[in-house]
Amino acid sequence: MGNKRMKPEEAPGCVKMHVYRAFSGFTQPEFSDELGIAVGTLGQYETFLHEPEPEKLADGARLANLSLEFGDTIVCLAEIDRRTRVREGGGAEDLLEGLARSLRFHAEQAWKLLLSMEMPERLPCEEDRQRARDQLPLLKEYTPAQRAVVLRLDAEHQPWALCLEAGEAAVNAASGDIDEAKKLAQLSRELAETVKGPKGWPEAIRSRALAYQANALRVPGNLKEARKTFDEANCLAEAGADPYGLLDPGRLPDLEASLCRAERDFDKALQKLDMAIAVGRSPARALINKGATLTAMGEYGRAVEALRAAGPRLDRDADPRLWYKQRANLAVNLTFLKEFGEAAELVEQARPVAMELGDEIDLIRLTWLEGRIQGGLGRRAAARFLLEQALAKFAKEGMAYDVCLAALEIAGLLLDEGKTAEVKALTVELAEAFESEDVHHEARKALDLFRKAAEREAATAELARQVLGFLFRARHDPALRFAA
Repeated sequence: MGNKRMKPEEAPGCVKMHVYRAFSGFTQPEFSDELGIAVGTLGQYETFLHEPEPEKLADGARLANLSLEFGDTIVCLAEIDRRTRVREGGGAEDLLEGLARSLRFHAEQAWKLLLSMEMPERLPCEEDRQRARDQLPLLKEYTPAQRAVVLRLDAEHQPWALCLEAGEAAVNAASGDIDEAKKLAQLSRELAETVKGPKGWPEAIRSRALAYQANALRVPGNLKEARKTFDEANCLAEAGADPYGLLDPGRLPDLEASLCRAERDFDKALQKLDMAIAVGRSPARALINKGATLTAMGEYGRAVEALRAAGPRLDRDADPRLWYKQRANLAVNLTFLKEFGEAAELVEQARPVAMELGDEIDLIRLTWLEGRIQGGLGRRAAARFLLEQALAKFAKEGMAYDVCLAALEIAGLLLDEGKTAEVKALTVELAEAFESEDVHHEARKALDLFRKAAEREAATAELARQVLGFLFRARHDPALRFAA
């Protein structure tokens, strides 16, 4: 074909390659490198000088995480545009501008057509969840309209599995990035609405999506809306069915237990968790949640029992995040029982996993925990060093409640040595955190009592630790009253 440019209708492969690179997000050099071709060769494809080979088109579709059929649809849209518009010139440059107009003009009609097409049915299976984990990072970057087309054209994308994976990702994100958690929970709901199947199956998936959204509402304290959303989830669950045997029957009660805990209905939370442990496929996860509930109740001994029971049921490689959570939570509870030696061993096990997971908030909290343990072991210098590091990072992240916890840990160590003047200076950190919305009314009352005592240089190590213990429990129970 030499150096003569082809017309768009003569080079459908060139149009497809344009689309695949656009969806991949790669630059020309990056895309050509992934395809194993020279940049100049890709340039020939994109300027309609040479049609790509079928295997290169297949590679391009794979890099964009799209199907070859998606490219065919784009070519059809371009052909519609060519036939319905009179063009001047007809060169490749004209195609690119015209194709953009065409896509905008025909998008709504094309999406309606695609969504109404009868696609080959593929029964859901367990392997869909693993594929969904791999597909989710790219899919969540698409617009809702793009997702609708991709999900419709590519049978490998299973909305039910993507819905659950997006929801679980929302649960994991909630402790560190609530905005990301909300986006993922909303994506889960959006995906749930596209699920089809036998009677009860779509309702079961939508129920899960609502539960994930309720959890994302719970974490920042929107309890009224969270309860309303979870009640909707339970109503849908009653109408739902799992004909494929793919859903964990313990997940809904496990998630609802966290909401009950936030609502201070601890008895109901424990009942839900016992149900999740009995019928669920992940009793370890429910046991860890039970440990967190007992911790919020101040039942540290019982919390340790639940967390120890979870340990043998966990696989570090299969679920490193859950494995880490069990170790870290167990270590925290052991510090309240003054079992600092075992707590130190658990932190040593947990830190490499936290680093692999790459969650900055977990790493900061682990530094705080290490400081608490070092203080319990009588190593005050090491404890102060670690706690001051944690405090500075908490402040940088705007984590006011954690700033207060770290500051009170440091205050207790200083007061052990009679350094009341240094504790007075430390109240500056507390005063700044005091104004944050993260610190609720009852916590402020306790902090104010300690701050005033510190300013008079009358604070004691016992008072610092009393307030610290209260704050630790009141974080999960804002209605708890402080008794000096």
